[in-house]
Amino acid sequence: MTKLCRPPRFLAGGALLALVAVFSGCAESNFDLAEDSRVPVWFKLPDGTTRADVRLSATYYIVPYEHVALELSRKSGKVIAKATGHIVSTSGGITFPDLMTGDRRRMFQVITVGGTPELFEYQPAFVDGYRTMALQVCDEPEIRARVGVPMYEGSHAPH
Repeated sequence: MTKLCRPPRFLAGGALLALVAVFSGCAESNFDLAEDSRVPVWFKLPDGTTRADVRLSATYYIVPYEHVALELSRKSGKVIAKATGHIVSTSGGITFPDLMTGDRRRMFQVITVGGTPELFEYQPAFVDGYRTMALQVCDEPEIRARVGVPMYEGSHAPH
């Protein structure tokens, strides 16, 4: 009589964990909106709330499909609103030389929520003493025009 070889239990558990990760998503990176950036057009701040009162977190997922989970919350951590964004530009975003100096490469990414696009620029930032990247809504008309993202009421070029 031949005994069937059964895989160890930890293999079955590992396979189940991998299956759950594939269907629930695998976070690739996370960025916060720069504190001096306006809130993207998809979010409206509650009455009596200012930009300084909120935080926007963007978590990029690559599995099961490429998307961005956006979460607007109060600094206390209470969630105000959530949205799922779709990345329009791929391959690391869109790069242009700096329009003012021409020497620094700038990286941009277009994200849409409900079919409405918004243009973001990745900018160097320091958080708790560590160098990282932050997202900044780009309101420069020349760049928005070059990538086909309209200006929205209330958006403006930085001064």
